[in-house]
Amino acid sequence: MKTIILAAGQGSRLRPLTDDRPKSMVALGGKPLLVYQLEAMQAAGIAKSDIAIVTGYRKEHQEALGYKTFVNPEYMTTNMVYSLFCADEWMDETQDLLIAYGDIVYDKGVLETLFSVPGDVVLTADTSWQKLWAARAEDFLADAETFRISEDGLVTEVGQRPQSLADIDAQYMGLIKISADKIAEIKTVFAAANAAAEKTGADVDNMYMTDFLNDLIEAGWRVRPALISGHWIEVDTVGDLELYQGMLDPARPGDLSPLFHAILAS
Repeated sequence: MKTIILAAGQGSRLRPLTDDRPKSMVALGGKPLLVYQLEAMQAAGIAKSDIAIVTGYRKEHQEALGYKTFVNPEYMTTNMVYSLFCADEWMDETQDLLIAYGDIVYDKGVLETLFSVPGDVVLTADTSWQKLWAARAEDFLADAETFRISEDGLVTEVGQRPQSLADIDAQYMGLIKISADKIAEIKTVFAAANAAAEKTGADVDNMYMTDFLNDLIEAGWRVRPALISGHWIEVDTVGDLELYQGMLDPARPGDLSPLFHAILAS
């Protein structure tokens, strides 16, 4: 399975920790966030030679890991969809494609669940998300996003501002699988969006990934959820990092199992 990790961003909300390194290379338990993710991918059966990282800010830190890299030279003024298509040559029409945000950490079971679900596009989403969000912020709904699943098991909306908990059937976590037979088409969709933007002035360069996914849903793509219960985190702020660090076992700081279990038990 070809894999693209989107890790070009600076991570301004993690300053001063990101003054000299990209967000994905900030350490938790003495190990960079990106390294945890790479280890989980390989434990789930993805070969190192099939993993590519889209870099940008302070890219030398990620390049030193020895993986294939692609550079988003416009990382300061673009968003994740733009970063993804900086690596379009890595998309192989004979293999499924895994896309991962660079600021998430999870165990291999999350990937195994994702791989087991068929569909044009499959989105990993956490049904126990409220435990993680409540641990991170008092007003956890303010930072949550919609994720709606229809009665026939398809995702109908993702990444919008919720009006209430009823708008959230699970929480999207930034892991996407695209079927091999849709790789050529997704490139065409992006190219068409760019061509239309030249006429309309739409800002495709700053398109959020969730907006792109919603466009695919509206176009009739069958987008399915891969539902998990915990065993992952995302890191947005210094407060997040301090919270997670306090949940680790000092005797085994690189083992995230105590952290995942503490969040689910809260």
